[in-house]
Amino acid sequence: MSLLIATDEAGYGPRLGPLVIAATAWRLKPDADWEDAARRLSEPVEIPPLGKLCVDDSKKLYRGGSAIAHGGGSTARLDAIAAAAAAWIGAPRPDGDYRAWLCQLAPDDLEGLTRQPWFAPLAVSQGDGVASGDAAVDALLNHWGGGGMRLVGIAARVIDAARFNRLLESKANKADLLSNLTCELALRLLQRHTTEEDVAGEVQIFSDRHGGRARYAGLLQHHCPECLLRVIAQGPRLSEYLLMSPDGEAGLSQPSLRWRFTVGGDSYPPVAMSSIIAKSTRERLMRYFNDFFAAAWNRKTNPNRVQLKPTAGYAVDADRFLAQTTALRRQLSIPDERLIRAK
Repeated sequence: MSLLIATDEAGYGPRLGPLVIAATAWRLKPDADWEDAARRLSEPVEIPPLGKLCVDDSKKLYRGGSAIAHGGGSTARLDAIAAAAAAWIGAPRPDGDYRAWLCQLAPDDLEGLTRQPWFAPLAVSQGDGVASGDAAVDALLNHWGGGGMRLVGIAARVIDAARFNRLLESKANKADLLSNLTCELALRLLQRHTTEEDVAGEVQIFSDRHGGRARYAGLLQHHCPECLLRVIAQGPRLSEYLLMSPDGEAGLSQPSLRWRFTVGGDSYPPVAMSSIIAKSTRERLMRYFNDFFAAAWNRKTNPNRVQLKPTAGYAVDADRFLAQTTALRRQLSIPDERLIRAK
């Protein structure tokens, strides 16, 4: 069975909240075609009261408050697909025990997250392990399982603002940070799921374009120094590379890699699944973030019962939130570098 890795991110642009990069690993069933198999994931499944669900660009499934009309919660559609994806690989479901899910999804980052006061609740179990919404999960899995591909692995990096700022000190810009973290994550998932059969063939890696970046040859060569790199395409919409093990080199266990970075890459269902998992994860963590500040606001600085409006962390709204919480953050002794991204 052939192997495919797909990556995408959520939270690259905001000033507040975590950057989440997700990667998914897929197996193609014998005699199946990748394009035909992927089409099955993009076919809508009617699931009351969520409406029609399919694996698509997360921005189409979630548009802030407008999504409330599709199931009673702004991320209900994203969360249902993420829960089904977790169930597909036999992982703890995020709607059952969120800490257990994060332990499997991003084991390198969970401890660092819990050092931030807004994510401190994640230091203990976040549920009894009993997941809800089984009808939606079962319907999605029954539909996906009839296609020609199977989800076999999920991994992520969840980088809070404080760590983002520390990591950025060693990178020229945040695009470099995103690209390096994405490569490391994809190659780690690849190593985890590569079999002897894969080594003799070619593995595909699909990534959404990282901002306006069009050239990735140097980046890939840095992360795969033992491979010979060939540039297939390097244009405004597609950058494609082939990385091959040198002939006659003994001991190499990595297959040839065909890596594509495309504009609008999250329209391809495997990339879209990574996008959905990344977005669902970030939005759930932003709820912890907003709950922390709302509780502190009501305890300390709200004599007139003025409500603190939650933030999604982006641009103008982040400025509004920071201006409104200036005195509160001073009372809580929260330094800017712990909360606000430098770039």
